Amino acid sequence: MYKTRILTATAALLVLFGLAQTNVHGKPEENRMSNTPAATMQATDLETNKALVRQVVDVLSSGDYKVLNKIVAENYVQHGAGRPSTRKGLQATFAAYRAAFPDIKWTIEYIAAEGDKVLIYTTLTGTQKAVFNGIPATNRFVTINTADVYQITNGLIAAHWDVYDQFGLLTQLGVLPKQG
Repeated sequence: MYKTRILTATAALLVLFGLAQTNVHGKPEENRMSNTPAATMQATDLETNKALVRQVVDVLSSGDYKVLNKIVAENYVQHGAGRPSTRKGLQATFAAYRAAFPDIKWTIEYIAAEGDKVLIYTTLTGTQKAVFNGIPATNRFVTINTADVYQITNGLIAAHWDVYDQFGLLTQLGVLPKQG
């Protein structure tokens, strides 16, 4: 059930950001979200963008957030509820995750790039050892899925959109009852 929700959210992100748009006749449409049409992007540019996003995931998993200053634009924008929309806010958000889940790790399951966007579908794992969003430490190991879209501008992460399995996380932490 959780995977179905994440896959649905991922599909919605793909369509929203032009990575899988079709018109009413089922034919691919031009990517309207990007200033750089997909047809003009070199394959090497797309691979470079994917490598940059892989580097972000490595940084998040390692906890070396100082590296974000080198790969995230100074005017970075976070499009997500409840998170600061700055590079320093991004660092603070992930430092808070690491404080609560010291063994936190993101594993990329799928990555796609088109135009100036890179989509990743990840599995996040970790053990809650400290307070997280007001939830006292549970010492529970969690596994959830996330879908993220990163926008790359001038070789830097300029913006980020994400969806993650909040219901699954709260269930695994014991805040919500298990379903069915």
